[in-house]
Amino acid sequence: MRDSENAKRQVPLAAFRTFHRQSTPSANAIKPWVEVVSLHPDVLSPNFSEEIFALDLGPLADGNPQVPSVYRDPEHFFHASYLTNGLRMLLQDF
Repeated sequence: MRDSENAKRQVPLAAFRTFHRQSTPSANAIKPWVEVVSLHPDVLSPNFSEEIFALDLGPLADGNPQVPSVYRDPEHFFHASYLTNGLRMLLQDF
């Protein structure tokens, strides 16, 4: 990952931590999510690309092999995805 991309990713988290520390009323407050959550390895990977989260369905429907495998393989997709209640309901309709 280029230094500028790494810096872009680090700045929002640092800004959030600084803001949260300044606005936390007591030591018993809920910890910020950035201190509690473990990011998925895909997000931490040096090859991470935000473009993967805004998939153009046209190339997928055309069978383009350049589409990331996580979208071409249903098993991979559902292993890597968090199933929200809405997605679960959608799948139950099939």
